[in-house]
Amino acid sequence: MKTSTTNLLLLSIILVLLGISVVTASAAVHLYKKINVLALSPLALDTGKNTEKTNRKRIGGLIIIGDSRAKQWEFNESFNALQITNLGVNGHTSRQTLLRNKLILPNYKPKSIIIQVGINDLKTIPLLPTKTRSIIDNCKENISNLVSAAKSTSADKIILTSIFPTGNIPFYRKPFWSKSIDKAIIEINNHLESLAVDGVEYLDVNPILSNKKNITKTTYQRDFLHLNKNGYNEINHILLPMLLNNN
Repeated sequence: MKTSTTNLLLLSIILVLLGISVVTASAAVHLYKKINVLALSPLALDTGKNTEKTNRKRIGGLIIIGDSRAKQWEFNESFNALQITNLGVNGHTSRQTLLRNKLILPNYKPKSIIIQVGINDLKTIPLLPTKTRSIIDNCKENISNLVSAAKSTSADKIILTSIFPTGNIPFYRKPFWSKSIDKAIIEINNHLESLAVDGVEYLDVNPILSNKKNITKTTYQRDFLHLNKNGYNEINHILLPMLLNNN
C-alpha cells in the first residue's frame, strides 16, 4: 500500500513537471517567434497595409495610434460615423510608435487622433532596474514628440488617454513585475496631463477603470494588461462626447 502511494506521488510529480516543461517550451517558442518578427520589421510598417491603402488620404475620420491597448480598442456602433482607422501595433513601445507614425501619419488627413501608449516601456523596469529613470524620461520624451507629430497633421483634436492601470498580476509574471511599474504609470500620466494644451485633450481613464487598490476592476479585465469589451465601453461613454464636441 505504501509503495503504491509512493509510486502514485512520483507519477503525479512527473506529470506536473512534464506539464510545466511543455508550457515553458511553448512560451519559449512564442517568444522566439516574436523576437524574429521584431527583427524583420521593428516598426511593423507592413502591419495593416490593406487598411492603410483604403484609408490613406481620407479627409476626416478618427485615427487611433499606440500599442496593443490601442490595437484592441473596441468601438461600439455609436462610433460608426467617425470612419475609424486603427494604427495600433501589439507590443510596441513609445519609441516604436513615435518612429512608425512619423513615417505613416503624413499619409492621412484625420479630424481626430487618439493616443494610447507607454505600458510596454514601463513593464521593462523590473528587468532593468538601474535604468528606471531613463526608461521613464525616454517614455515622456517619446510621447511628447508623438503629440508634436500628431499636431503636424490635419487633426483639430488630439486625445491623450492615460496609461490604463494594470490588472491582477498572474503568479508566473510576478518575478518580472514590481510596484515600481504602477508608480511609473502615475508619473507618466501626470506628464500626459501637462501636454493637454493647444488642441490636445487629456482623458484620465483610471477613475473609470480602477478599484480602490488602483488596479483595473476584474469586470473590465481581459488579462492583467488588457481590457475587455466592458472596459472599452466604459471609456467610450466619455470619449464619444469629447470627439463630437467641436469646441
